[in-house]
Amino acid sequence: VSDIDPLEFHYRFKFPNGRVEEFTVRLDETNLSLIVEPPERLPDWTRLDFHQCENCPLKKEEHPRCPVAVSLASVLPKFASDSSTQEAEITITTATRTFERKAPLPVGIAALVGLHMVTAGCPIMDRLRPMARTHLPFSTHEETTYRVLSMYLLAQFFIARNGGKPDWDMRGLKGLMEDVHVVNKTFCDRIAPVAIKDANRNAFVLLDCFAGITRFTLDKGSMGLIERTFDGYLQDPPA
Repeated sequence: VSDIDPLEFHYRFKFPNGRVEEFTVRLDETNLSLIVEPPERLPDWTRLDFHQCENCPLKKEEHPRCPVAVSLASVLPKFASDSSTQEAEITITTATRTFERKAPLPVGIAALVGLHMVTAGCPIMDRLRPMARTHLPFSTHEETTYRVLSMYLLAQFFIARNGGKPDWDMRGLKGLMEDVHVVNKTFCDRIAPVAIKDANRNAFVLLDCFAGITRFTLDKGSMGLIERTFDGYLQDPPA
């Protein structure tokens, strides 16, 4: 039995020269919101109006700081001077399993940043928050697409059960992925002060690739391969 809290994720980056960077992500058990301890002095790039996303519904009078930027204020500076070609031994430990991989930095940073983005309190990214409970570092495009589709359809089930109008055709998911694309793209500009080299920036590019694959799947109706795995549901039951 692990002594790690079920909603804790420990990230460890070990570099070839012996350098180690470690982070612990803690989520509230009731709503999966990020429990964050920001630095006492927040940098200017965390201001809401500093390269604010064009689709951001927040107002600086009520929210002077971008919640995602605040959550990353103690993370991204650690990699500000690292390049995308730099590799590290990346270990993510949870209460039930350990993920290990030697990979270019953006791969590990993207997993860590993605977890922050969907739990920090961004009204747009919050819609992906249910995925945080089953956080899957180093996931493939297929795994991420499957998880996003499954999460969205489960959300429609809960909407219907609570008397709302579900979006069974998933028309709204395409719009959500377009909004996520705007956030990822804008953050590449927001984090310029902590992107002296390109490891941080390319982590967001990598995250956007995953969102783009999902958009492409919906646009082209490219779900035939997934659909074929559901033959047990689609075929007539045996007599």
